[in-house]
Amino acid sequence: MEAFNRQCRRSLSFQLLTKDGALLAYSGFDAKDAKIIAAMASSIFAAHQRVRQTSTSTLPQNYVGSGDLNMILLDAEEGKMAISAVATQLICMVSKTNVQLGMLKAKVLNVEIRSNSKY
Repeated sequence: MEAFNRQCRRSLSFQLLTKDGALLAYSGFDAKDAKIIAAMASSIFAAHQRVRQTSTSTLPQNYVGSGDLNMILLDAEEGKMAISAVATQLICMVSKTNVQLGMLKAKVLNVEIRSNSKY
């Protein structure tokens, strides 16, 4: 696990964003790239929420956390992305192709657990 953590520090980016795509915090990329990734992540998550939302639901469309979808994992040519809902916010982690999706998912779940715990 320590080897993975060393590898991820060099190849991992983290963004905290609103459901509308506004970037709240980021780590790992410059501001321009982080804003682009935040917009992409928000758009992808919102599109999936619209598709999964039932017509009988009382929640408005694009409400983060409605429906069954909690995490999206993407594997692309130039990297991997995990998008997850935490309360009314989204977290997005982006890694290079050398990081396995399962490890990326574990990192996102760890952030979720830490954000939901009371200190």
